[in-house]
Amino acid sequence: MITIGYRFDTEAKVVVDVKEEKKEETAVLEEEEEKTELLYGVENTIDRGIRFMQNARKNMDLFGEKNGPSIIIEFPDICKNNYIAAKNRGVKIRFITEITEDNIHYCKELMNIVTEFRHLDGLVGGIAVTESAILIASWEAA
Repeated sequence: MITIGYRFDTEAKVVVDVKEEKKEETAVLEEEEEKTELLYGVENTIDRGIRFMQNARKNMDLFGEKNGPSIIIEFPDICKNNYIAAKNRGVKIRFITEITEDNIHYCKELMNIVTEFRHLDGLVGGIAVTESAILIASWEAA
């Protein structure tokens, strides 16, 4: 399990909680190892987010505040193209955000990429969940 927490203040910080499944050839039992990492810097957080999207195999469930759709669409190399690649791999992508007059054109474009798209008022931060990882994002003013 991977848990990533973003904080955007003077430096981006990421906390990663990793559960690695190890399978033995002769045993049916699975051993899980948990690991927590703290990452610093925008490049590290972006890299971890990209790997999160690339590792999704079945489902990617996301919710995020109203700025999320614009970030996904405006930065195609980081988000949009990875969403499209995940969808092409057969990943079911469900997205919940606050739809506003300011982000409606981004939401319409995102609706063509994701499997399901929904509206919810007042969201703050964001959470993304796959079958093997959880990404948690929150924003603070510097």
